[in-house]
Amino acid sequence: MLQDWLDNNLPTLVERLVREEIERVARGAQ
Repeated sequence: MLQDWLDNNLPTLVERLVREEIERVARGAQ
């Protein structure tokens, strides 16, 4: 059950975390 949840949600979660990190770094570079 947990594996099914991870398969469904982990890609979206990772995508969001990566996007937030990129935006944070981009703001710091300006």
